[in-house]
Amino acid sequence: TGDPYIVAYWSSYLDPKNPQGTTFTEGGFSNWIKIGNTGTYQVKGLKINMHPWPYYGCLNGDGFAKKFVSGDHFELLIYGVNASGIISAPITHTLANHTGTSLVMPTGWVDITAAKLSNLGEVKYLIFQMASTDSDPTYGINTAAYFCLDKLSVKRVD
Repeated sequence: TGDPYIVAYWSSYLDPKNPQGTTFTEGGFSNWIKIGNTGTYQVKGLKINMHPWPYYGCLNGDGFAKKFVSGDHFELLIYGVNASGIISAPITHTLANHTGTSLVMPTGWVDITAAKLSNLGEVKYLIFQMASTDSDPTYGINTAAYFCLDKLSVKRVD
């Protein structure tokens, strides 16, 4: 929707498997955004879009990922980090979902609303991770772990 926007990559091999409830450190995660140098913020909105590599990988398969079949899904998990460094429960945004005989993948920018984002609480950072049913227990997800982000909107709380 805008120019510029962020193309992000998440490294499933390097990141903790389940960050919820742990303390955040900048070096411990491959994909995060710091919101300002001081204070905490409410996230009011952002837009997410599927990156072409996972889109076509889910649709047709590629050198790493398999073509999605019924029951497969690919998701972006968004976590908030409060002033004490505690990580919130994630908000899950589905990028691809194959149910029955159809693969559903939005092809444009999708609004993540303030109502949904309010569950993150008052934050200093956002952490992004990804999940896919096409995964390897040792190396992480096979689906290309890329997404696009735009129009991050925040309101300073303190």
